[in-house]
Amino acid sequence: MKFADTRTGHAVRLALVDAESGEPVASSDLRVKARPDADDLVHWRLEQTRARRGDSQ
Repeated sequence: MKFADTRTGHAVRLALVDAESGEPVASSDLRVKARPDADDLVHWRLEQTRARRGDSQ
C-alpha cells in the first residue's frame, strides 16, 4: 500500500515528529500511551505489551 497526494499524485513520506520540538523521532523511541479517557481494556492491552517487551514506561 502506498499513500499519495491527491493533488499531485506524488508519493507521500510519512514521518514521526515530536509535536513540540519538531525533531524527528526514531521508531525505537516511540511509545504508545493511553488517552485520559481510555477504558480498562486499553490499559490492560498496553500493560500486557509492556510486560512482554520489558518496558517500564
